Amino acid sequence: MDGGSMQKHHTSGGEVKREEFAKMSGELVKRDSFSFGKATTELLMFLFGAPMCALVAKRVLPGLGWVSDDTVIPLATSGAVAYLVHSKKL
Repeated sequence: MDGGSMQKHHTSGGEVKREEFAKMSGELVKRDSFSFGKATTELLMFLFGAPMCALVAKRVLPGLGWVSDDTVIPLATSGAVAYLVHSKKL
């Protein structure tokens, strides 16, 4: 941040106030610099969505009660990672 930017936002004397700091940091870090692309969204959906869907399916489908939650979640996560590696998305 250059000195002109600080002088533009720091109009009061003494310490920098919270509002002034927020304006200066907002100018330094643009909102557009943090964006999720399609690939990132798909990766997060697979890594977090697959275990959640497997857990819901285990609880809804009859006959799967004997499978432990401690087994279902790691298997679903490993399956999602294996799919992402096989499809060259990870």
